[in-house]
Amino acid sequence: MSDNDTFKAFEEEFGSITSSLARKLSSIPLQQDQDKETLISEAEADIADANNCLNNIEMEIRHYQYAQKTKANNTLRDLRSKFDQQKQEFDSLKKGRKTPKSDDPKHRDQRNRLLGVKKHVDDTTLSLDNTTRTLQETAVTGAATSVQLQEQREVFIRSRQNLRDTDDVLARSRKLLIRMRRRLVTNKLISFIIIMVELGIIALIVWLKYYK
Repeated sequence: MSDNDTFKAFEEEFGSITSSLARKLSSIPLQQDQDKETLISEAEADIADANNCLNNIEMEIRHYQYAQKTKANNTLRDLRSKFDQQKQEFDSLKKGRKTPKSDDPKHRDQRNRLLGVKKHVDDTTLSLDNTTRTLQETAVTGAATSVQLQEQREVFIRSRQNLRDTDDVLARSRKLLIRMRRRLVTNKLISFIIIMVELGIIALIVWLKYYK
C-alpha cells in the first residue's frame, strides 16, 4: 500500500469516528440521565479512538518527502481543529453547560419529535454510509477490472506483434525455399547440359577414331 493510500485510510477512519462522535454529541442533550451517561461513555471512547487515529497519522507522515509532508500536515491541522471543536463541545456537555429542557408535556412532545427526526437522520446517515461504502468498493473493483483489461490489451498487442513476426519469418522462409528450388532446378539443368555435352564429345571422339 502506498503512502497516499495509507494516509487516506487513516483519514477515512478518523472521519468515521468523528461522524459517530458528532451524532452522540447531538443526542446527549436529548437523553435522560442513564442514557446520557451511556452516550457520554461512548463519546469518550470515540474521543480516545480519534486521538489514537491522529497520532497514527502524525507518525505516518514523519517519513514523507517535503512537499507531501507539507500537504499532509495541513490536512492534519484541519482534522485537529475539527476534533478540538468536538472536544470542547463534549466538555461543555459533560460539565452540564447544555441542559435539556424541562420534562413538561410540551417539551416532552418536542423532545419526542426531535428524537424522531434524529432517528431519521441517523438512518439516512447510515444509508448514505452504506451507499458510500458500496460506491468505494465498486470504484476499487472497477479500478482492478480496468487494470486487468489493460493487462489483457497489452497481452493481445504482444500476441498480435508475435503473429506479425511469425508471418514475416514464414514469408522469408517461403522466399528462401523458392530460391533454393529454382537453384536446384538450375543446377539439374546445367548438370544435364554438361552430361549431354560430354556424351557428344565422347561420341565425336569415337566416330573420329573408328569411322574416319
